[in-house]
Amino acid sequence: MQVKIRQLLESFETTETIHTPEELADRVKSELEIEDEDLSNFTFIEAGNVLNQTAYEYVKKEDRIVLIPHCLRDAEKCIAPIDDEGYHCKKCGACIIA
Repeated sequence: MQVKIRQLLESFETTETIHTPEELADRVKSELEIEDEDLSNFTFIEAGNVLNQTAYEYVKKEDRIVLIPHCLRDAEKCIAPIDDEGYHCKKCGACIIA
């Protein structure tokens, strides 16, 4: 289902005038009759990714950052230091983030 969602998002993004992730996600959810909350959230996140893909590609790889929720880290094993910018992963292998 996630592949179908991504394909439809990309199709709508190139063929229709859609300006926000909400509009794009709503269009796809309606087309695929998605009611599941997890799939709805996935669709919204992927809609933002699709709409921002071109801008993202213009940023040099060394200047890109990845923002992920801290709940993915293993709080008991994590050795990453934290400061005002957040956690700085040490790629220790204690969780799925590294």
